[in-house]
Amino acid sequence: MFFGPQRGESYMPLIYNELSSDSIVSLQEWYKSQCNSDWEHHYGISIESLDNPGWLIKIDLTGTNMEEKTFSPLKEGENRKEKWIDVQKVGNVFQGAGDADKLGIIIGIFMNWVSTQRV
Repeated sequence: MFFGPQRGESYMPLIYNELSSDSIVSLQEWYKSQCNSDWEHHYGISIESLDNPGWLIKIDLTGTNMEEKTFSPLKEGENRKEKWIDVQKVGNVFQGAGDADKLGIIIGIFMNWVSTQRV
């Protein structure tokens, strides 16, 4: 199953352009649900600032129910000095990067993807 915008569509209308407390709470809950006294010692989530300026989020999916799921990459904005976002799954890692306004959108994209994969 693929998750992502259809040709010509964008993720942007799906997610608010702000970091909401709901997206933080959802990410916290997802993280806690992965913790099993082992996973959290080897894998996890990192959020870093970039110097262009922007954000980089890496979520290691190894050992989670998302590990084998397919994610359709999203890339918008060629000029990384303006508005841009680049979200993809690289191996077992969900990786999202974007301009300084995209932290909430990246987390929202991840949580939306997770919620569509639940059975």
